[in-house]
Amino acid sequence: MGDRLVQGNSEAPARMDQLQFFRFLAFLNVFLQHAPAWNFMNYPTFYATVSSISFFFILSGVVTGYRGYGAEQKPGAWDVIRYIAGKMLHLFPVYFLVTFISFVSSGALVALAHYRYSEVIPAAVQLLKNLLFLQSWEVSGYNSLAGITWFFSTIMFLYIFNLPAVYVINRVNKKKHANWIFIALMGCLFSLTVLYHYKQRFSEIMYYKTYVFPPARLGEYFLGILLGFLVRKNWSKAAVCKNKKTVFTIMECAVIIFWLRTIQAEVNTGPFYWGAYAVYWVLPNILLLFVFSFGFGMVSSIFRNRLLVRMGDITVNCVLLHVTVITIYCQITGLTGGGSRMVCVVSLGICLLITVLMASLMTPKKS
Repeated sequence: MGDRLVQGNSEAPARMDQLQFFRFLAFLNVFLQHAPAWNFMNYPTFYATVSSISFFFILSGVVTGYRGYGAEQKPGAWDVIRYIAGKMLHLFPVYFLVTFISFVSSGALVALAHYRYSEVIPAAVQLLKNLLFLQSWEVSGYNSLAGITWFFSTIMFLYIFNLPAVYVINRVNKKKHANWIFIALMGCLFSLTVLYHYKQRFSEIMYYKTYVFPPARLGEYFLGILLGFLVRKNWSKAAVCKNKKTVFTIMECAVIIFWLRTIQAEVNTGPFYWGAYAVYWVLPNILLLFVFSFGFGMVSSIFRNRLLVRMGDITVNCVLLHVTVITIYCQITGLTGGGSRMVCVVSLGICLLITVLMASLMTPKKS
């Protein structure tokens, strides 16, 4: 997560490779939501996407907490600024590409050529907001220019808390009964998240307020940070338990079946959406990440396969690119509404091809 997140002396592995393939599965759910023509098996894409986006936020927190174990140096304001700047720079090349392509294809340049400044100026302002990762703060513009980029706007806000959070958690970790303190905090965060969703249940912009609005994701994100820290803290103790492989294999099989079942559940998205969000999406993601973060079961061993890990590694760029690829392909073919099934299949293939090529070019070659 960055140089400032110093790893501690735990014997736990530096990476949780067994989680990578879940990232790719989550991306596929998001892709299916934006490629509805592929929906020939009545797959509940909306519900699966809501769960997958929640998974991404919680997973980001888990990785932060896991890698932040042992980071005891107090961060200053400039440390946080440099950390966020590094995150933005790492993401910016592909992010800028899809944002600019979406801006060009939106018709803004055509309007400029015909002196329709009343159309150009709002488009240019929105472009600037997107490039500064600010679009998720407005209900009217969060879905502009490549759509899914709102996720990265929200996650950048959450990254601001990474360094201070891991510093505070490491301080609390020195106290007696630290594990119980963390569990109690997780219970409070979960309750506050559910309460926030409950309070928004009749809002006219409930979807935005609970799904996109950056502060709405704080509960899930901090839940993930505490979960990742707990796993790293207790990994060594779990590693010496007898029959851990058998026990964790059973738990992994059970939790993955539960996760797959709930991720596809069709639920009421009206006023009872708040309850569905907690029970069908947040809780299953927390259980899945907790069990698999230890990586002791046979399913984890399978998921550490090099190919599956690589598929997870390219997920971020796949998420960034897929809407733009689908949109351009539909414009070329003259199809709308997600195109045809073949457009969806080819778009996914193009997405994977581009991201694999990018990964191969960016990976430093061994001398």
